[in-house]
Amino acid sequence: MLSSALHASVRSIARDSGRGASTTARFYSAAQISNALIKARQDTIEALFDNSDLAGHSSFTEYLTVSGASLPIQRPRITIAGIMQVTPFTSDGQAVPADYWRIECGSNNLTFGYIKAEAAALAEMMANTWEKTVYVKNNAFFGEHCTVYYWAVPTTTLDDDATDLNAGTSALNDAFYNTAKYRALAYLIAKEKGDKDSKVQLCNQIWQRRLATLR
Repeated sequence: MLSSALHASVRSIARDSGRGASTTARFYSAAQISNALIKARQDTIEALFDNSDLAGHSSFTEYLTVSGASLPIQRPRITIAGIMQVTPFTSDGQAVPADYWRIECGSNNLTFGYIKAEAAALAEMMANTWEKTVYVKNNAFFGEHCTVYYWAVPTTTLDDDATDLNAGTSALNDAFYNTAKYRALAYLIAKEKGDKDSKVQLCNQIWQRRLATLR
């Protein structure tokens, strides 16, 4: 999907596309739509993580059955696979990448294979135990030196242009953006009519229903 097509879809649903109108003026500016889409994109990513976290983490054995354990089993893998990134961690205190959002796991095929990621407070308590961990504290990596798999923050600006949203670093698929656009519409309408407006509530309901279909 091109970013311009996403903008056009938002305008069409909002009846701001100008079809049959006698003027080219639009109610929503391109900048307003871009800002709403960026907020909606992050909301949708966070909602997918929150929903999948309810089921808990897969077992260690299940992780080992996945080739390289490069993608977590319990996430909507097809939808958010594009924001999974990899970075080498070679020394304690190494700064996280600029696009870092949250850690998933580590991998070191020469020693332990899959390495669990933990919250800093718990990982520090486990430092002298047999279980190896990798963690982030103060925007830096600590723990077992390994290849770190992390989730990145998408940096595409979502302007009304020919940017391919399915390509490049931190790409997301059409199903994701066709879900996120309803959250964006809720933001746009709420600025005009308030959070309690029925159209805002309807857009959020559609967004939530579509979230449940993403895999």
